[in-house]
Amino acid sequence: MNITGNEIVTGATNFCSAALDRPCASDSDCSNLQPATCGKGASTSAGIGITWVDGTHPPVVHIAKNHIWVGNDHYGIICNGCVDSTINGNVIRPAKLRSIPGRGTFTGISSHSAARGTVHNLTIDSNTVEGTGEPEDGQAIHVSGLGVGENGLTIRDNLIVRKNTSNVKAVIQVGGWQNVSVARNHLCFVPGNDIRLGSFGRPVANGTQTNNTTVPIEKQAGTPPPECSSLPQ
Repeated sequence: MNITGNEIVTGATNFCSAALDRPCASDSDCSNLQPATCGKGASTSAGIGITWVDGTHPPVVHIAKNHIWVGNDHYGIICNGCVDSTINGNVIRPAKLRSIPGRGTFTGISSHSAARGTVHNLTIDSNTVEGTGEPEDGQAIHVSGLGVGENGLTIRDNLIVRKNTSNVKAVIQVGGWQNVSVARNHLCFVPGNDIRLGSFGRPVANGTQTNNTTVPIEKQAGTPPPECSSLPQ
């Protein structure tokens, strides 16, 4: 399956964690529910969403050169249960840069093992993920497995800008995989928790980080290096 060359603008609100039919903008909109939280991972709304739900054949996809506008703690691209797949050359930016109301926070690219089976042989390369610098942002790239067969992950040559995640989330975060390569990524104006291999009791076996560059968030007031100064529009 090929998903290529689309422009996708998502302006959806978020939803209460305990009632996915109730739109919300803040926790106060969910005050009579338990938990009284707005979003925080409850909604899986995505610009592009692929999940292996049923059937004998896992999704094999090529997601390339799409321009996605997203926010309100939703997702740019989801590819759950995908095998032998590539996600490359996509640009994911905050919808609020198009004057769409809401928070500019989102998870850029996410891949998890699905109920039907594990992800393996996944390449995420040459994507641009740009945030607004708002705190408590989602990961730019988050790949999570169960540690029971997820093998062969490459994350390389991605440009990530102004993704201001909290300490519990890394900008690039991987867990529950083996044979992982994270290489030649540029992370611009991000906090210190930039790349994390292994998380939440899900270790990474045979993981390598090579030739990645990070410009800390404190440096964004100065003259940016060339790799951080030119973003696709």
